[in-house]
Amino acid sequence: PPRTRRSTRVALEDTRRARSPRAARAAVPLVVLVLVSRVAIADACSTFLVGKRASFDGSVLVTHSDDGEGNPDARLSYVPGATHAPGARRPVWPDLEDNPRFVGSGRGATYAPGASVPPDAPRTKPIGFIDQVSTTFGYHEGNYGIINSKQLAIGESTCSGRFVANSVGNGGEALFCVNELSRVAMERCETARCAVVLMGALAYEHGFYGAAGSFEGGSETLLIGDTQEGWVMHFVPYPLNNSAVWVAKRVPDDEVTVVMNMFTIREVDLNDDANYLASPNMLDVAKKHGLWDKERDGAFDFTRAFSAGEYAHKYYSGRRVWGGFRLINKDQTAKTLSPEYGDLRLDAPYPFSMRPAQPVRVEHLFAWHRDWYQGTPYDMSKGIAAGPFGSPDRFTAAAAGADASRANRETLSSAFRGRAWGAWERSIALHRTTYTHVTQSRSWLPDAIGGVMWIGMHAAHGTCFVPTPCGVTALAEGLTLGNASLVDRRSSWWAHRYVLNVARGLRFDQAVEDIRNTQLEWERRGAGVLKEMERLFAEQSGQSETDAAPGASDEANIARITGAAARHADAARDAWWRLADALMAKFADGFVSRTQNDGSTTPGVAEGYPDWWLDAAGFADGPPPPPEPPRNGRGPGIVGGEETRAAAAASAL
Repeated sequence: PPRTRRSTRVALEDTRRARSPRAARAAVPLVVLVLVSRVAIADACSTFLVGKRASFDGSVLVTHSDDGEGNPDARLSYVPGATHAPGARRPVWPDLEDNPRFVGSGRGATYAPGASVPPDAPRTKPIGFIDQVSTTFGYHEGNYGIINSKQLAIGESTCSGRFVANSVGNGGEALFCVNELSRVAMERCETARCAVVLMGALAYEHGFYGAAGSFEGGSETLLIGDTQEGWVMHFVPYPLNNSAVWVAKRVPDDEVTVVMNMFTIREVDLNDDANYLASPNMLDVAKKHGLWDKERDGAFDFTRAFSAGEYAHKYYSGRRVWGGFRLINKDQTAKTLSPEYGDLRLDAPYPFSMRPAQPVRVEHLFAWHRDWYQGTPYDMSKGIAAGPFGSPDRFTAAAAGADASRANRETLSSAFRGRAWGAWERSIALHRTTYTHVTQSRSWLPDAIGGVMWIGMHAAHGTCFVPTPCGVTALAEGLTLGNASLVDRRSSWWAHRYVLNVARGLRFDQAVEDIRNTQLEWERRGAGVLKEMERLFAEQSGQSETDAAPGASDEANIARITGAAARHADAARDAWWRLADALMAKFADGFVSRTQNDGSTTPGVAEGYPDWWLDAAGFADGPPPPPEPPRNGRGPGIVGGEETRAAAAASAL
């Protein structure tokens, strides 16, 4: 389409000859600064992409749960658009996901020295440069670019791959991680196709490295959507000539796709460039390393050739894929798909995408990210591992030597080698999520209000999703703060983290109902706030919400929606702090305080542990009853009470 061609042409000012490697490299001079960069691992992100004819209103929807570890940078940032002088250079930043992911002035006010870090904190240094383009778009970012001012949206899921590379300054030559590729795409592209071509060219020309220096987490997947279409894109490092192998597939407009930490693109039709795009070296690399032989293997299968399979444990990815399709279309999944399989990489047990049972709404996606296999044999709120009160959360078993990751098994201390294998089931909902986003890209509205980032800080099952239009130029205070080392009541991430931990530590089975009710209330409020913001744009342009022409926004509109979004997000944060206090008052010390129909509260009712858990925990095998008390001649017990009065009466007679 013309819009795609224009966007791609601008974005590829310096890389449009990507299929001629040395020529393109000469066109884009590269300066490499030697520096030791710390590579952080991003684990286990779950993603969905909904085509425009599969959604409830024609939106293209993209989701991503950013599942982190113990020291995440739980801050979002708005990066303003800019104009750049001829000859300007764009820094390429290292892959840093722990706190702080960035210190400096180049990526918005969130990361400014003195904002959330000490004023004298060391500035983040680039590991290289590429030529800058004349104009860049504004966008919102977390660990990755989320959505830009043209409604381009991205989700990410770390994967395993057959090759591993290291970055410049970290023992390797690769310049681009997927985080930086997503940011460059946000800056330069209006369309998903443009983003695919641009990111592929940069990775191919300058080298690509994954989030980890091993096959587990060494490759990546991005889900990329605009107002018209969505794509899935896989990246594999290729260190032999400091390049990358990549492939991309268009998601059918009437279907929904899922990616859960493993590649999903299988056969690739290179003659159909409307639906498939790939790096020029894809087949050559596969043949050279014996990953594919047409006579032996038949049709080329990208996942079979370039994936290294599931990491952590079997079913780590595949069960979530099955669980995702079960949410998309329960009946079709029950009829055609099984949660059991042999080898996910070799067997190809699941489709690339599926038509949903009903048009998908943003509220459905909120719920999908809160799924722990409820109502299935894999329900993580059931069984002894869930504890007496049905928590779906599972902490790592690494301290006991039972961590399921293959990498960890190689480094276990001698005290734990030989220990029996162990692993937890893995669901979409995850307690250590840093944030989850659900984006809407809507072609019939002005870009500034048509693109929406619904953001939920911390784990989806404990959070509230709040709307931030992509035209907003300053984020709510609560979304820009989040340090795992210090409880901060200004931080939305901390408010939601606090609530989930209070619920888990008290009575999750009952507390989660209070959380769900509060989620429902505030997400409905968020939908109302978004509708009001759409009305403001329509009034300014003199049109209805559905007829407002793209480009009708102005500075007054931007200021109004910026304020409205911030007020709502911070009000939701405050509501979550109140919820934490309410849960503590209701469930503290093993008692339950209940509100009666007349509004009164019955405090301190002891409900105790469920019988099944007492049996499983060996309650009956605990300390026995005490010995019989001494007898006084009239029966067991201590003299007193009725016995004393009876003795006194007998003496009087």
